[in-house]
Amino acid sequence: MLFSVFYCLLPKFNVSATKNITKDMNIPKFSVRNSVFVNLIMILMIIAGLFALIRLPRELIPKIDMNWVFITTIYPGVSPEEIEELITKPIEEAIENVDKIDFISSGSEEGQSFIAVKFENINSDEFDKRFMDLRAEVDAAARTLPKDTEDPYAMSFTSADLMPMISVNLSSDLPEKEL
Repeated sequence: MLFSVFYCLLPKFNVSATKNITKDMNIPKFSVRNSVFVNLIMILMIIAGLFALIRLPRELIPKIDMNWVFITTIYPGVSPEEIEELITKPIEEAIENVDKIDFISSGSEEGQSFIAVKFENINSDEFDKRFMDLRAEVDAAARTLPKDTEDPYAMSFTSADLMPMISVNLSSDLPEKEL
């Protein structure tokens, strides 16, 4: 059908306008001389745009997996050196066996161990499997940690974690305590 529409429009082209293409052929003259063809192209472009608008997925804030996992473990009142020896190193050794890990970075401070794990560029299904494997290894390592240690908390990081769900601004002449 589309071919027949173009075929019907072809005889309406001004042949004399196509002879001297390099001298005086420009878009406004072509559009005026072949208005039916130009309007048909415009309508086809509008239909294609509407089709794309309807079919393409849209999200205000799309979820993008960063392939990062953060493991935090709290052990109150313990020095950074002891945190490193008693908590950080055993957890690092336990998670080294998980597949597709790109690198591991850790830090120990007073009362807290923090481990950042970056996975290779993998799809979200594969990342979910590796995250579950990592959690299983962390849970296994948690059984060997001192008794007063809180359970390690493993959290994956996505783009949804970057944007707050709601932002509230208050202004008033009242003192801060009264607000």
